[in-house]
Amino acid sequence: MWEGVFLRKYKSTPPALLMGLATAFLYLVAIYGIMTFIFERPMTGLIVSSGIMAGVLGLAMQNSLADLVAGVSISIERPFKIGDWVELDDGTLGEVVDINWRATHIKSWHNSLYILPNARISNARVHNYSRPEETYCCWIFVHIPSTVPPTLVRRVLLQAAVESEKVLIDPAPVIRVSEVGGSYKYMVFVHFESYPSHYAGLDDLFMHVWVQCARHGIVPSAVTSEIIMRKGVAEEIKGPSPDDLLAEVELFSEVDEGSRQGLVSKMKVHAMPMGEEVVCQGDQGTSLYIISAGMVRVIIDTSDGGTQEVAKLGAGQYFGEMSLLAHEPRTATVMAHTDCQLLEIDKESMKSVFDSHPELMQIMAR
Repeated sequence: MWEGVFLRKYKSTPPALLMGLATAFLYLVAIYGIMTFIFERPMTGLIVSSGIMAGVLGLAMQNSLADLVAGVSISIERPFKIGDWVELDDGTLGEVVDINWRATHIKSWHNSLYILPNARISNARVHNYSRPEETYCCWIFVHIPSTVPPTLVRRVLLQAAVESEKVLIDPAPVIRVSEVGGSYKYMVFVHFESYPSHYAGLDDLFMHVWVQCARHGIVPSAVTSEIIMRKGVAEEIKGPSPDDLLAEVELFSEVDEGSRQGLVSKMKVHAMPMGEEVVCQGDQGTSLYIISAGMVRVIIDTSDGGTQEVAKLGAGQYFGEMSLLAHEPRTATVMAHTDCQLLEIDKESMKSVFDSHPELMQIMAR
């Protein structure tokens, strides 16, 4: 019965330590009641002598009793649970693997075990890396020469974060300019599944940052003070051309260069900030949108008046094909999940491409 009361009040099952103590207390009360009321045996003398004995034992075992009380407190308050990653104010770091009446066991990165008295933990400052949510957020800083356009850098770093398999896409990665000087300092803010997974995640993220920077001809700068003397005009670093962006999209990879150039001369390039609405469900439109960087969310209206996310689309994917092909209203609302770059191509521009490459219509209609 008391277990159900605990569950209703604290929204969790009672800890094993607390259950054991409560069970022992109930047994003592039951024994006292049986001896007093059924067998009619006076228990006063036993209680007095037990009290004296308890006082003596209390003095002798005060440290153990302090651990016991602290263990009960930890079990009720639950600042951490088995499986949580915690760090104490003395630098002790690891995964909680056991909590008993006397001590808490923490497994370290070295596959060794810290056995810490509960009284010590109850008086320590505990940093729980697994609360309030299992996901763990952190950020890295990347220094890029000031000659590189910030819009290009933010797009490149965002693409690196999105392509990293370890980085969560929800919550979305965020890129911000942190400091401005001889070089620009960019913050890449990301989330990982858990605290221990963020170490491998950062390694994977760094590799994708390097690959994306190298792909766009960007060399991250060292944090140094230097005097640069130039003769002539400094080399200008530019992002990929619209034709390069279109060629990287799988849908247009087999389209001849002449047809692509015709699209490039007419298409529009949009830089959409995070949270911006691109198209709205029910609106009229005949444009195709291609994602060249970042991610978008596809959301539909539900019958109960709410909304539901049905997909996330990333670089190289497209939306709006049904409005382009069938002149239908937009079937979903699309919002920028991260800062993103979109290529917009209208129906008239696509007509000549469809004439020379009819297979594109079949691919888009699937």
